[in-house]
Formats: sequence, C-alpha cells, structure tokens
Amino acid sequence: MTTNEIYERVHENLSWLKMSTAESILDMAVEHSVKENKSFLETLDRLLAEEVNHRRSSSIETRTKLANFPARKFLDDFDLGFQPSMDRKVLDDLRTMRFMANGDNVILLGPPGVGKTHIAIGLGIEAIKAGYSAYYLNSASMISKLKAAAQRGTLERALKNLCRPKLLIVDEIGYLPMDREAANLFFQLVSRR
Repeated sequence: MTTNEIYERVHENLSWLKMSTAESILDMAVEHSVKENKSFLETLDRLLAEEVNHRRSSSIETRTKLANFPARKFLDDFDLGFQPSMDRKVLDDLRTMRFMANGDNVILLGPPGVGKTHIAIGLGIEAIKAGYSAYYLNSASMISKLKAAAQRGTLERALKNLCRPKLLIVDEIGYLPMDREAANLFFQLVSRR
C-alpha cells in the first residue's frame, strides 16, 4: 500500500469514526511531526488530545445552552468585596462540587441584589464543566409549569423532567408567596429529588 493510499484511508477512518477535529488537523499534525521529529505516539497523542478537547468544549457548550441560564455568570467574576458576608472558603468548597458528589442541597439566602443568582448560575456552570447536567428556572416558572402539567394530567412527566438534571437550580423562591397547591407541588419535586 502506498503512502498516499494510507493517507486517504486514515482520512476515511477518521471521518467514519466522526473524529472531525483530528481529521481537520491531520495534515498539520503530520507536518509538525516531520518538522519537529516527533514520534508516532506523540503525533497520535496530539491528534487525540485535540479531538477530546473539542468534544469536551462542545459538550460543555451544549449542556450550558440546555441549562436555561438567563445569563452566563461565572464564579471567578463574583466580587467578594461587593459581598463581604460571603466567605471565600465556603465559595471555594462549593466550587469543588463536593456537594454534588454527596447529594447535598445548597441554599443561598439573602435580600435581593446580593449575588445569589450570580453564585447559583456560576455553580451551575462549574457543575457542567465537571461533567454534570444542570437546569435553571425561577420558582414562579417552576410552579406555573407544574400547575399546568397537573391540570393536563402530565404532572408525573413534568416531575420526571425536573428530576433528570443532576443539578436543579430553583431561583427566587422567597419572592412570591406560594399557595397551598404550589407548596404541595414544590414539596413533591423536592421529595423526588
């Protein structure tokens, strides 16, 4: 088999394996390998690393879009000087996602405008980067969806859908009063999760 035939087969195999990033940089990687006198394993490692990095980035981007965040807020952008009551050690511990591994709840309390939503979204993005799924909604939207589902007879499905994400962020719980039905629906969701 000629070098040209091998080259074509490598391209075809990468395409068949849906390794589009590795396929797109194959020529550059081979040229770099020859120029820098890299071994076969070093070249293969580079191709696979680029493919994995691209897939991870794409996965994070897709899961971030599906998470329904109203904005992108990052923990690194949270100004602890603006909110001195927030302990950096607590924020750093939350960032480890230990609470996710332990199945713990995180409750952010405080008056409006102190950064609870920023921290919640930031934790959601960190969870996604760590490989978890996340979903954000405010309590009014959640109750509205659950009430509508109950009226349609699809409450079971709605509860299942809200139990799917590994991290469910329910924001603005204390802003609107909950009637008895809303409190019952919220309890059902929390109990299932």
